Parts: sequence; C-alpha cells; structure tokens
Amino acid sequence: MSSQYSIYSDDSGWPNKRYQSLAAVSGTDDGLCRLSDELRNVLGKNRRNEFKFKDTTRDVCLSQIGRELLRCAVHHACSGKIRVDVLTLDMTDSRHGVQRRNNMRNLQRMYYHLFLHVARSWKARLWKVFPDENSPIDWAEVREYLSATRVVKREPQILSLFTPERSTFWFGSVKEQCSRAEPLVQLADLFAGLARFSREHGKSFLRWRQEQKRNRQPQLFGDHPHQKQTVSRAEENRFRHLLGPLDDMCKRHNLTVSIEKKGYLHTWNNRKPINFWNWEPQIEMDKAPIKEHGVKED
Repeated sequence: MSSQYSIYSDDSGWPNKRYQSLAAVSGTDDGLCRLSDELRNVLGKNRRNEFKFKDTTRDVCLSQIGRELLRCAVHHACSGKIRVDVLTLDMTDSRHGVQRRNNMRNLQRMYYHLFLHVARSWKARLWKVFPDENSPIDWAEVREYLSATRVVKREPQILSLFTPERSTFWFGSVKEQCSRAEPLVQLADLFAGLARFSREHGKSFLRWRQEQKRNRQPQLFGDHPHQKQTVSRAEENRFRHLLGPLDDMCKRHNLTVSIEKKGYLHTWNNRKPINFWNWEPQIEMDKAPIKEHGVKED
C-alpha cells in the first residue's frame, strides 16, 4: 500500500491585510513526527510552550527560538523528509481587487491550490490534513474538491499512445489542531508570517542589510556620508534573527530562494522543498469569488 502523507497548515493576514499567506508543512508521517519532536525539543529547551510569529515584534529571545525552528525545518527539507510551501496573495491585484469579494471562499480556494501543489510535488495519493483550529475554512468542502482532482494534471493532447492517468487523490481526514499542542502548526505559522512580513518589509530589509555591511567595512578617506536607514525595533529584530538567517540558510543549501530580485521571499524553482509561491493572475478570468447579493459581509 502507498505511504500516507500529511499536511499541517496555518495562514497569516486573513481577512483584512493586503498581503495574506498560507503555509503547508508536509511529508510522510514518519518524517513529520521526527521534525515535530525536534521542534518540541527546541521549545522545551527554551522553556516555551508555543511559538507565535506575531509575538516576535520585540521579544528577541522568541525571535532567536524562531531562528532555531527555521534551522530545523531547512535541515529536514534538505534531507528530503519534508516540504514547506507558502502561498502569498496580494489582495489589490487584478484577481482580488473585485467588488463584493468573498474573503472566506477565496481563502478556501487558495488552500485548495496550495494543497494540490503539495500533493503533486510529492506525487502521493493518500493524505491527511491538520490545519490550525482557528481557520474559518469549510474543510469538508476543500477535502471533497481535492479528492475529486486527478493526481496527474490533464494536458491537452493531439495524439496519445497511452491511456491518460485517471486516478484521483484521496484526502482521508481533516483534523483541526490546537497550535499550542502541535509544533508543526506553529512552524506553519512562522513561515506564513515571515512570508507576509517579507512582502510588507522586504525592500526595507534589503536597505537595512546593505547598511549593516557598510558599517562592518572600514571607512575610506573621503567616503561620502549616506542617509541612515530607519527601521523600528520590531522590524530590526525580525530582520536580524528571522528573515536574514532564513535567506542565508536557503542560499547555503541552494534552495533558489531569493529576496533580492523581487524585494520579497520568492522561490525560483517550485520543486525545491522550501517554496515561497507568490500568486500571480495568469489570465483575465482569474478572479476571486464574490458574494451573492443579500449575503452578509465578512
């Protein structure tokens, strides 16, 4: 029988932030169990029960713990044991800037796209999903759509010598998790929060990092003074202990993750196990779902 795989997920910025990110930590049950134990050890060693990205604004100790959680995730991903996929949306783009946008159904649809990408990346049929318990999603509907989707993406064919693959995914269960009790959901929260933070502050981070490099270099006679980059304590804390270290880790392991080219976290090769995917509408008809008349707003 085929191995069973699982997804642990969380999101950041829903429903009213411009940028919204959804993160999925996935892999075989054995690989995820090993990672979960390692994450729990990091938290226990630092006498913490739970990690939340939103609490890293001024808590340097918590940000340093987050860096250790990132290190664990990158190590396990590079060993082929797990994946981390993060989908980020810009709610002002042509897809989302529509009147009467249905925020809940849009989030639900984006989770479908994210989980479908995860499942096809692993080339696995059998799945379980463990989302954060605070999500507003109708998971039964997401599960139904996913389980009706072909494992192999249908491609237009003029002539084929083989019978097209007809098997579909099987998402057997969806069990919402208390993040306090499950470090893998906390890890999803960390990646979702960091992806959204990079969309909001990525360019500021690049200017800050360049200034840090200048400050470490000896000043030459006659150098022209430059305007100092002003960042808040909260931003600098996350730059120094989370965003910068993650960028360095990904570069060391050739994960094709970059901030420089676009000004935010982006993975150029989505087959890599740390994948920051920023949604870009492909066609004019790619629009967010809207509310029916008479339906109460979010």
